[in-house]
Amino acid sequence: MNFAPFEKLMTEKEAAAILGMSSDTIQRIRKRGEIGFRRIGGRFKYTMSDLAEYLENQRVAPCQKTENSAKSRASGYRSAPARPSGTQLGSIPIPDKHDALRLAQTIFSAPK
Repeated sequence: MNFAPFEKLMTEKEAAAILGMSSDTIQRIRKRGEIGFRRIGGRFKYTMSDLAEYLENQRVAPCQKTENSAKSRASGYRSAPARPSGTQLGSIPIPDKHDALRLAQTIFSAPK
């Protein structure tokens, strides 16, 4: 981080306006340690290099799209065929509302 000794110092309000956010948001970002600042006389000041560094750290690189990668086949993306679950239709009983009520009563009843 190169700080020119005579670089203009901005208040939180001015820095927030440049970044297009509220003063409260830039305060939260500062408290999380995501943006550089200077503390002068109990006030927080920012430079353009602090804002530029914060913006660069927020950059998300675009992902490379690959066709039918191993990850997409394993996780079941639309481009990959669905994997069989290993169970046949109807092999797992579906509880009705009475079973659900009895289970809830068992779980939430006072201990004996």
